[in-house]
Amino acid sequence: MRILAIDPGPTECGYVVLEDDIIHHHGVLPTGDADDEDRQSTMQNVVRGEAVHYDAKVVIEMISSYGMAVGIETFETCVWIGQLLYSAQLCSARHPGRIYRSTIKHHLCGSSKAKDANVRQALIDRFGPGRELAIGTKKNPGPLYGISSHCWAALALAVTYQDLGEACCVDPAREMAAKSARRQLKREKRKAKEVSK
Repeated sequence: MRILAIDPGPTECGYVVLEDDIIHHHGVLPTGDADDEDRQSTMQNVVRGEAVHYDAKVVIEMISSYGMAVGIETFETCVWIGQLLYSAQLCSARHPGRIYRSTIKHHLCGSSKAKDANVRQALIDRFGPGRELAIGTKKNPGPLYGISSHCWAALALAVTYQDLGEACCVDPAREMAAKSARRQLKREKRKAKEVSK
């Protein structure tokens, strides 16, 4: 299956197109202006092209809350996640997927506390092993030659989806049900504690 993985950002997005561990193309593109309908985003055009011409599965890294204060960049990224999901839904019969960064880290590194450098090394090991084989040189490029900045995150996203499929995608209904069940369990524990006093 062909996968278009996107690492969204407030001003630019990294993307990778992966199929059977082969990177077809990748890049970092500006997002455009979410408030200006006349100005089409180059990234949205990539989504449309891949979804229509290649029937690619679109997966986007999803923001999750860690309980810390966030800035305008986080909210702008959320706007672009919505824009890209909408573009993918309009152009493809496949429902676009969203995957949390913690899921990617856990899959590739065995820990959701892994850093970006750990994720990058896991990808180099997978496509190498070793930097010489994975990245290579200008004379002798490896499969990861030219991957940089946001493309590393997009590649990690694509590999995670390729390996785990839909099971790794965010399911808002399932998450809300689990949250509701946890709240109910806490209430019941409090009541049981009060009764035992």
